[in-house]
Amino acid sequence: MIVSEKTPLTFRKNCNFSHRCPNIARGRKLKHCVATYVESCAKRVNSIWTMELHQNGNINKLLILQVQPNARILCQARGKVNRYPDEKESAIIRRWSVHARLKVTAKGV
Repeated sequence: MIVSEKTPLTFRKNCNFSHRCPNIARGRKLKHCVATYVESCAKRVNSIWTMELHQNGNINKLLILQVQPNARILCQARGKVNRYPDEKESAIIRRWSVHARLKVTAKGV
């Protein structure tokens, strides 16, 4: 999967975390721990976002992003099996964070 500046990507804020939240299923599919943020998201300490690739009518979830909204910090970005973003994904995240007025402290971004 090639990600470039012309790739159709979106950043989508995920649900407000209930026990039936789709993020739990997404976390299992991507083999990472997004479900552990249910309580902190419900308390608005964190919000979880996805970086999605739109291609051939399909939407592929590339990364899950953790944002601390009150502090305006993007503190974590992970892909499948908790991988760090690659170089191109990191560049896109940095541009998005400038637009969203977020400070980036996430390792690997």
